[in-house]
Amino acid sequence: MGAIRLGKIFGIEVRLHFSWVIIFFLVGYTLSFFYFPEQYEGLPQSTYITMGLITTFFFFASILFHEMSHSLVARRNGIPIRFITLFVFGGVSSIAKEPDSPNVELKMAAAGPAASLFLGVFFGAVGVVAAVAGAGAPITGVAAYLAFINVLLAAFNLVPGFPLDGGRLLRALIWKLTGSIQRATKIAADFGRGVAVLLIAGGLFLVLTNYLINGLWFIFIGWFLDQAARGSYQQVVVSQALSRVLVRDLMTPDPVTMPDDLTLRRAVDEYFLVHKHSGFPVTRNEEPVGVISLSDIRHVPQGEWDTIRVSQVMEPLGHGAVVEADNHVTDLLTRLHDRETDRLLVVDRNHHIAGIVTNDDIARYLRVQVALR
Repeated sequence: MGAIRLGKIFGIEVRLHFSWVIIFFLVGYTLSFFYFPEQYEGLPQSTYITMGLITTFFFFASILFHEMSHSLVARRNGIPIRFITLFVFGGVSSIAKEPDSPNVELKMAAAGPAASLFLGVFFGAVGVVAAVAGAGAPITGVAAYLAFINVLLAAFNLVPGFPLDGGRLLRALIWKLTGSIQRATKIAADFGRGVAVLLIAGGLFLVLTNYLINGLWFIFIGWFLDQAARGSYQQVVVSQALSRVLVRDLMTPDPVTMPDDLTLRRAVDEYFLVHKHSGFPVTRNEEPVGVISLSDIRHVPQGEWDTIRVSQVMEPLGHGAVVEADNHVTDLLTRLHDRETDRLLVVDRNHHIAGIVTNDDIARYLRVQVALR
């Protein structure tokens, strides 16, 4: 996804999309050299730059506050949150499953705009108190802008185009009427793409009428919204296709296993080249202890393959490295993502090896489902 990990808040990992590097610069530059100098004349340029940097930081914090409110409401309603990725004018919460009902969707969608409106009122109150206390333009100006931008953020996210919050509210209402989350998502995503087209067209008009910066903003946001609407609908289609699938339905059963005391040379010659698989479960005294793949071996120089053993380079079966055959596929997807791996070992209830499952297995299953539909 091209994201930077920032840390965890309330146990939820926060990531920053690479586009925010550009956004941070654009917002800070525009505020420091255009907006604040035009609104508050006569201040030193260093003051404008300081105001711009402080405002940009709190703008970022406001978006984080907005998105965190979605995630906390989701978690309170039993929906696990993997991580948050922050984008311009919002973010994306990576959830392990779709909401169970339209009512839960309504709560989740409403939380973000409510949080932004709260911040708008808060910063507005700070600006009023600062003005009454005789504070100068650097404080009142920053507070006024943050109040404005948070109200704008709430208003923009209430536009009825999925995956904006307004689009999610629309999806929840259609879902409630039709009983189909996939149909509701399709309609809401089409609204989102329609809004994206209008934003891009408006941006082109502004560019042609010499409002270059504003026009580029509109084009960028429209492009982002269009991509997000496409991706969000595809995600729901995938979730629906996998909604009743168990791990055993996807796995490759009874895989060839490899002893952990083999040298890498023998592992390549006797297993990878013979069976043509990209990975194998590793056993010790017939008990599963790890998984080895071609990528693990590629990191070892070939001159050391005769001395290095499989146990030294395999991925050990730590927490989350094994999934039970009767588990739901959503558990499989969560584990694959959390461990940043492309394969997991599947075991039965007695912890004996039942199979192995990879991202390719999931992709093949989805391709068949799409063809059948």
